[in-house]
Amino acid sequence: ARMTTRPPSRVLDRLAAFFDRNGYVRRRMIESPSSGGGRSARCADELRLTAQSDQELQLIRHLLQQAGFKPGREFAKKRQFRIPVYGRRAVERFLALVDRQENAEPTGCTERRDRVPVENRTPLARRR
Repeated sequence: ARMTTRPPSRVLDRLAAFFDRNGYVRRRMIESPSSGGGRSARCADELRLTAQSDQELQLIRHLLQQAGFKPGREFAKKRQFRIPVYGRRAVERFLALVDRQENAEPTGCTERRDRVPVENRTPLARRR
């Protein structure tokens, strides 16, 4: 649901606080089969906010909805919950609304920075 009016400042302030605490943006290229039989690349932008409890997760979801975003399905990671917002337009709008453009990667798609090239990976057996 796209909003045409600016969300209330109390909503934006709370979302900005959650983003500043430990939110992040992921921008990456994803290869997918193209209709011509080859492979094509598309950008997959995603914003993630982190909740430290189920109650906080529900609050973040509610704030995102009040601000006109459609949150994705939450998931657990490292004993916390992550709640994603998908799409380049949604990510850009969020960053503009909370005035955090400097925390984002450039708008061009990039590979994930934390991805290790296959040739440099340690086999699973030796990682433990």
